[in-house]
Amino acid sequence: MDRLEKAIPLPPHFSESLLKEDDWSFIIKLHALLDASLTMLLAEKLGGAAATPRLREVLSHTEISAQHTGKVALASALGILPDNERRFIKRLSWSRNDMVHRIEHVAVTLRDYLARLDHNQRRSFASDIVSLSGPFKAKFGTAATTEILTNPKRSLWVVGFFILSNIRLRIDALQIERGFSERDISDVLDELRQVTVDIEQMVNWLNQLMRAVESSPPSHTPFDA
Repeated sequence: MDRLEKAIPLPPHFSESLLKEDDWSFIIKLHALLDASLTMLLAEKLGGAAATPRLREVLSHTEISAQHTGKVALASALGILPDNERRFIKRLSWSRNDMVHRIEHVAVTLRDYLARLDHNQRRSFASDIVSLSGPFKAKFGTAATTEILTNPKRSLWVVGFFILSNIRLRIDALQIERGFSERDISDVLDELRQVTVDIEQMVNWLNQLMRAVESSPPSHTPFDA
């Protein structure tokens, strides 16, 4: 994530420091980080090396989750944001809006937020955070829901940075696609080596979530007797 932090730009180790934030600040900052990363991805897709400051400015002021005109909708239409990531970002946006639009919610935790939802809303929240299907849903579905509802902040952090890593890889891929004609081959090879490191880091984060899921109780959540 170091390259992503430098490109946005952000302070060193900003990503790791998020887990030390209170939940209110954590949601705002994770949402802002995804927003800025989507701006970078869209600018690379639409403008590439020729992307102008004006294009980046327009994209940066585009609302992230507006149903038909937001960054998520645009990235989905361009084929650079898969459905599971779209669902996560939209859910994060909804949760952010619910939590931060009133100053008295500054002390509200994610557990408080989930406790105010009904059973079906909590299940919907969990399924948007980690979208599973087929054999993965059969094996991990109940345990994943339990982990997300028990440790929502950790779950959002792991999945959020998994998505941020994917976005970084897509930016790299778009740059590499045009890199052979615009950059020296040695620069492209260096970038490919860094992509390999990012993939390893991404897999490590995913393994963290899967280990947590597998160790969770099979059917009990903090909200269900």
